Amino acid sequence: MTERLRRNAGPVAAVLTALLLLWYLGCIGLNARGVIEREFADRPGWTVAELVPACWSQERPVLPAPQQVALDLWHSALTGRWIRRATCCTTRP
Repeated sequence: MTERLRRNAGPVAAVLTALLLLWYLGCIGLNARGVIEREFADRPGWTVAELVPACWSQERPVLPAPQQVALDLWHSALTGRWIRRATCCTTRP
């Protein structure tokens, strides 16, 4: 059992790492336009080093970053309800 686990752990870790990398890159690609329009519109000298963390921490992202999803799941598990965020599909009372 230990040998089998040791033999299979490397490929599983590699696939999970690749998925996380693709997820983070997807966040940058899908959220960059919104970040540029909302946060950097009045700042013409922004850099990629400023864009990347802004894409990963955007308030209403197209694709949320893994840490945002994990945080929402953590809060929902502890409180029993989701964090209330405004989305494009909600209606105003």
